[in-house]
Amino acid sequence: MHFKAVGEGVGGRFWLAEVSAAKGSGPPMHVHSNEDELWYVLGGEVSFFIGDDVATVGPGSVVCGPRDVPHTYKVESPTARLFGLATPAGFEHFFRESSRPAETLTVPPQMSSPDMASVDAELGRLGTRIVGPLPAGAPRGAGRLEARIEALLRRGCTQTPTY
Repeated sequence: MHFKAVGEGVGGRFWLAEVSAAKGSGPPMHVHSNEDELWYVLGGEVSFFIGDDVATVGPGSVVCGPRDVPHTYKVESPTARLFGLATPAGFEHFFRESSRPAETLTVPPQMSSPDMASVDAELGRLGTRIVGPLPAGAPRGAGRLEARIEALLRRGCTQTPTY
């Protein structure tokens, strides 16, 4: 993650980061009680799991993970780049406190599994909880985005098509 803005610099309103990730990566299914998240896909293909809705999207797509709704994403292409935005700010502290600075601005190598007890404790302090693992496979039928977009819109999320 390459942070472009953090809460301290924008009056606590939001944080924004560019994420570069390898195929198969993504966070476990989780729920935020304090913030809404928004992702803008810059490159690659990414599956988003928002509540019971699933969509695999590409560059130019926007997907939101509202607070109090379980969500995650998984990179389906060899690599992907996306912007992540959360409002209000605060959750960026989890990334800054639980990781180490990147040595280069490249897709990182596969990381070892963290100590989940300490991760759970830190997430709980920030109003977030893990509710399941990162889904194992690409969603079936995710190419039918029209129906999936409608489902996301009903949840208060938007999907912006690229023309």
